Amino acid sequence: MGAHVRGRAHRGRDVQGLRRPRRHGPLRGRGQGRPGPARRVRARHHEHVPGLGSPPALRRPAWRGRVRGLGEQLTETLRQATGHDRLVLLCSFQKEESVILDELAAVAGGLDGIRVVTIDTGVLFAETLATWKRFEDHFGVRIEVQDAASPSEPWTGPEHCCTPLKVAGLERALGDADAWVTGVRREQAATRADAELVEVDPRRGIAKYNPLAFWTEKDIWNRILERGLPYHPLHDQGYASIGCACCTQPGDGREGRWAGTDKTECGLHVV
Repeated sequence: MGAHVRGRAHRGRDVQGLRRPRRHGPLRGRGQGRPGPARRVRARHHEHVPGLGSPPALRRPAWRGRVRGLGEQLTETLRQATGHDRLVLLCSFQKEESVILDELAAVAGGLDGIRVVTIDTGVLFAETLATWKRFEDHFGVRIEVQDAASPSEPWTGPEHCCTPLKVAGLERALGDADAWVTGVRREQAATRADAELVEVDPRRGIAKYNPLAFWTEKDIWNRILERGLPYHPLHDQGYASIGCACCTQPGDGREGRWAGTDKTECGLHVV
């Protein structure tokens, strides 16, 4: 998809001082070799994990009362997550985290006892940095940073990608965690189509919560606009998913991430 603004991307939204995205170096080396397909994100329910109780009902709500059903599902999933002593929320300042942070603060009575962590690759959009500040101000949270910047030259895309250091940053963030919360949704990509509300992270043996697994794009925006939540302004310019500035373009789902390649996952949710 080109860089034009999709009609439905901004309809009815309260646009927040939009700016064109800034690029940091070339987008991608299109002449470089294409990476292999991402491995599928597998949803598993293995052996018992301490603190991981029975998951909330996983059935999609019926259309009648759908919004209420999704809201209850979100609340219950996060209530279960807050039963862990060392919970981590992974935050990339996208629309999903707008919804999760709002509900998590309500369920937990604030975010003081919850670590909210972001992974900074050093090539984030200027709009992402601005949204970071808005999130901290609005939700009253101090966001912990794991550094994944290139030690030599800035990341440029698949031919010089942040994936190894980004995954290393996640490992540090979850080093002493007993559960983590993500914004993964089934609708985002084929690699996420089997995501469940509550899973066992097979790599680390801890609980992984995807409280928005069954939410659609429309569901997310309804909640954001209904509650007046802050959100990333590049969403209003057609960016459904936002990562590093050097390898993100407008597009539905995750098609704007590493566009023109087979890559769809950065490695954080791949097992």
